Amino acid sequence: MENLKNISNKELLNEISRRFDDSAKSLKEQIALYDTLETVNKKLLESEELKSHFLSNIRNEIVNPFASIIALSKHIVRSNKEDWKTVISIAALIHSEAFFLDFQLKNIFAAAEIESGETKLHISNVNIISIFQSLLESYSHVIWEKKIKVNFINHFHQENGSPFFFRTDADKLHLVISNLLCNGLQFSKLEREVIIEAGILNNDLKVTIKDSGIGIREENQKYIFGRFKKLDNTINDVNKGYGLGLTVCQELVNMFGGSITLQSKENEGSSFTIQIPESTKGTVNVVDDGNEMFFEDTQIF
Repeated sequence: MENLKNISNKELLNEISRRFDDSAKSLKEQIALYDTLETVNKKLLESEELKSHFLSNIRNEIVNPFASIIALSKHIVRSNKEDWKTVISIAALIHSEAFFLDFQLKNIFAAAEIESGETKLHISNVNIISIFQSLLESYSHVIWEKKIKVNFINHFHQENGSPFFFRTDADKLHLVISNLLCNGLQFSKLEREVIIEAGILNNDLKVTIKDSGIGIREENQKYIFGRFKKLDNTINDVNKGYGLGLTVCQELVNMFGGSITLQSKENEGSSFTIQIPESTKGTVNVVDDGNEMFFEDTQIF
C-alpha cells in the first residue's frame, strides 16, 4: 500500500485494472475447476450405478444356472436306472445351463482383465474355419431348440476343405464371435435364419453375423456398446445376458486394431460386422479349435 502512494493516477488505475483482471482470471479458473469436479463426480456416480446394476443382474445370471444345475442333478440321482431317456434329457438341460454359465464367466473375466489393463494378445496361427465349426457345435442346442437355420457363407479360399490359418489371438477372437453369434441366436425369432459371412478383405479378417430378431432402434444404437448396457427391460426378462458381451467385443476388437460396426432396423434384425487385421508378430504356434457335438438325437422337455 505504501508503494501505491508514489504512483500516478493513471498507473493506479492500471494497477487496479490488472488486479481486477487477475481476480477475474482466478475466478474463471475456479469455475472451470468446479465444473470439472462436478463432471467427474457425476461420472463416478453413474459408474457406481452401472456397477450396482451390473452386480444385481450378474447375481441372477450366476445363481439361477447354479440352482437349475443342482435341481436337475437331483432328478438324475433320483431317476430309475431304466429311465435312461429322461436322464439323457436332463443331462442335456444341465449342459445348456452350464454352457451359458461358462460363457458368462468368460465375459466377466475378460471384462475384469480389460478394466485392470492386464489383457494381452497371445498370437498364434489360428485355423479360422475350426473356430466357426466349434461355435456352431457349441450352440447346437440353441439352434435345435429355436429351430433356427444357420447359413454359414464361407469366402475363405481353401483347397478341398483344408484349414485356413490367420495370425491372431484364438481365445479372444473366439469370445468376440461367440458373443455376436449368441446375440444373433437369442434375439432371432423361432424358425428364422441367422447368417454368418466370413472371409478376407484387404488382408483383414471380416466377419458379419446377421440375425432376424427384434432389431435396435436408431436412437439406441449409440448406446449398444456402452458398459453393462441392456436397452429394454422386457428383453432382459426373456433373454440371457447382462449387457457385458458387446462391451467386451468392442474392447477386444480395439486391441486387435480392428473395428466393429452395427446395422439395424427395429423389427428387421441386426447385423454386426468385425474387421480385424492379421497380426504382424511372428509365431510358430498353431491353434485348432474343436468341441464335441451335443444334442444330436436328444429331446429336451
